[in-house]
Amino acid sequence: MLLFIITSILFFGILAFIAQRKAPEEYNQKINTINELGCQFYEHRAIMQWGFKGFGLILIAGILFNPNQSLKELYFSIPLMLYALFMFLSGVFSVKPFEHLVFYSIKESKKHTFFTQVAGFSVFLLIVMKLVMVTGAVNRIINISVLVLSLYTSIQSGRDIEKRGLYQRSLYMVNFFWLIYAYSGIMS
Repeated sequence: MLLFIITSILFFGILAFIAQRKAPEEYNQKINTINELGCQFYEHRAIMQWGFKGFGLILIAGILFNPNQSLKELYFSIPLMLYALFMFLSGVFSVKPFEHLVFYSIKESKKHTFFTQVAGFSVFLLIVMKLVMVTGAVNRIINISVLVLSLYTSIQSGRDIEKRGLYQRSLYMVNFFWLIYAYSGIMS
């Protein structure tokens, strides 16, 4: 499973890097989110959309190709599967454009936002479940720290318009590193 997690994160990271390199001058990494690299009516949106879709598909494949582990730890596999599914769906629908005065589908933007929020909720649920069910003082400290940091960066990305891009990138980074740690065998 760890190989699939690392592969999905690398896939997402590489496509996010490429998408940011192709972004126009109007795009500001400090203000604009990663999701906006796949926004509606943007010529290079397919890159980031495939970043989300690929991330989700690789994680889903990891769960399906490891049925013994997935069924043995079904209580962890379900929120991970939901996270993967909703990250995939975040790539199917696009957020509103980061450029002003561009007409866009509000309905599609709301779907993207909904799927992104449910994906975030799913990974928070997974962190809480690992916090409750996995023993060890170090694991508890790490899980509590990640939970608090994830909640803080998530809230700040919605509140601090001038730094929401930085907060969202931090949120992804924290969650991705935690996923690697949680499935590396160290947390058991």
